[in-house]
Amino acid sequence: MNRKFILIYFVFILSIVFHGTAFSDTMAIKQLSNAYVGQQVKFEVTGEIAQNNKVDFEWSFSDNVNSIMVVNGGRSCSFTVLNTSPVALNLKAVDESGTVLSEAFLMTSALIYNVEIRLINSTELLLWNQETHTEEETNEFAANRRLSFEAVISPDINEKVDYKWEVSKGTSSDLPAEGKTITVWREEPGLCSIEVEVTNINGILLGKGIIFEEISISSSVIEKSEANKKAWEKWSEAINTWNNSNFTNYEGYEKALELALEALKINEKYPEISIGTEKIKKDNDLVQRALKHALEGKDFQEREKWTECLISYRSSLAAWKFTEIEKAISDVEDIVMAIRQNRDKATWLRDMARAYEEEKRYEDAIKAYEDSLLLDKQEEAIKGIEDAQNILSNIIASNILNNEAEELILSKDYSAASNKLKESLSKHDDDKIKIKLNYVEEIISELKAKASQLKRDGNEHARRGRRAEALVCYLGSMKVWPEASTDELVKRFEKLVPEEQRLPEMTDESLTQENNPEAARLLREGTEFYRAGNYNESLDRYKKSYEIEKNQELKNWIERIEGSMKAQKSIDESNRLIREGNALYSVGRYQEALDSYMASLELYPNKEIENFIKHIKEILNN
Repeated sequence: MNRKFILIYFVFILSIVFHGTAFSDTMAIKQLSNAYVGQQVKFEVTGEIAQNNKVDFEWSFSDNVNSIMVVNGGRSCSFTVLNTSPVALNLKAVDESGTVLSEAFLMTSALIYNVEIRLINSTELLLWNQETHTEEETNEFAANRRLSFEAVISPDINEKVDYKWEVSKGTSSDLPAEGKTITVWREEPGLCSIEVEVTNINGILLGKGIIFEEISISSSVIEKSEANKKAWEKWSEAINTWNNSNFTNYEGYEKALELALEALKINEKYPEISIGTEKIKKDNDLVQRALKHALEGKDFQEREKWTECLISYRSSLAAWKFTEIEKAISDVEDIVMAIRQNRDKATWLRDMARAYEEEKRYEDAIKAYEDSLLLDKQEEAIKGIEDAQNILSNIIASNILNNEAEELILSKDYSAASNKLKESLSKHDDDKIKIKLNYVEEIISELKAKASQLKRDGNEHARRGRRAEALVCYLGSMKVWPEASTDELVKRFEKLVPEEQRLPEMTDESLTQENNPEAARLLREGTEFYRAGNYNESLDRYKKSYEIEKNQELKNWIERIEGSMKAQKSIDESNRLIREGNALYSVGRYQEALDSYMASLELYPNKEIENFIKHIKEILNN
């Protein structure tokens, strides 16, 4: 307390003693709000006297205030408190004569502002727990980690204030020119204190704040925690990669080992990681061996080498239990079982095909072989199909040739038919075709014999000078079975025998008597006599056959022979007269020769004789 305050206080006590009525209840000083250092506080007069307009009010104060203002005729006043020392207020009510009517006294003191320093970066610090493999929150602070604080004033103040910050030794800070916040940090663990003074624009201290924080965690602890966390995360990734790896994603095993080694490199003293990495190394060796065998097995499976495939797959399974390989083994075993069943069925089908071949059922044999190939690709079946198809093709070709031979037989081209049948047999040995060939060859043999006989008959006629008869036989022989030597004879005698001297050719083979055996016998005898040149006997047999069974073709043939015999008789007589004329001419009997020649022309015209007659007439005219 200063001296002035003591004096005022003493005066106040004395006035109570000597003026008991000075402090009437009708006047008092009322403080309208709490007083805070540096802030304005207001007071007013209360009581009956405050309503008297003829009264003046005189105020007096101790010396730790400023900015005093008295208003409303002295009934109200305000001032700013400079510090927390007590302030004495004295109030006098004075009338117009200067007499003190009443007096009041009030003691007050200012409050200092509460300044609290609060941590504002509330980011939690997490440390790795190696036992639980989790990050755990801690309330401790770590070195080299920045902490931000702010000054909070209460109660609220509505004017601009300044902040003056101070930190303890060993603590670094980031002090702004002005501001209610500060950021601090320590490089080493230790106690950290942060202080702040708050003043107004007039430099009046409004309040102070201080906070103490212990920095207890070193940087090495943080680094170790982060390393342990990173190592465990790598290890967890390695485990997850390993567990998600399989036969179709086998690259994952190598990747898992790579991650495990990275984790071990970060923290070699992490028990779970060091032990687990060794296990992954060993397991990966097994996996790689299993993969090698599995891939070999897959290659064998693609090439359908089932025994080798199963051996490789089982070697793979012995090294590492891939579920895919277990299934692959099951599938291959099913395939092998099916193959065995198919092979048995294929063998049965091949046996059946051979049985079909023995029965000459080649189409059925081919079908059986083809069915066996669908079950088991055996060279025996492939060759069986080729052989059966060749036989079947030969049978078809043989049948075509046989049909062509049938048509040739119907057209009586027996030589060509024989060749077709032989070619047919060369394609396929068939007993029916052999029988048919024997039949054709018998016909050919008969025809050749008949042709030979006709040729011999012709030769006999030629020897006797019967050229026309010889030509008929030669032509008949060519018709029955043509030969080059016979053809030469035909050509020679066709030159020797004029057209008008030729006899009809032998009767056609189609000339038959079908209804009466006797008529047929007489027809055959007539043909034999005709071929022998005995035309009279031949006509006799033909006419008798016709009398038994009327046949228009036979009648026509008889008429042709009779016409030919009549013409031949005239030719023969004409030739006799010519020979006679030639004899007469040779002895100079020209007139008689001329008569003979003229008589021959009446029987049969002859251009040479006509010219020769002209010659004889010239002789006779001379």
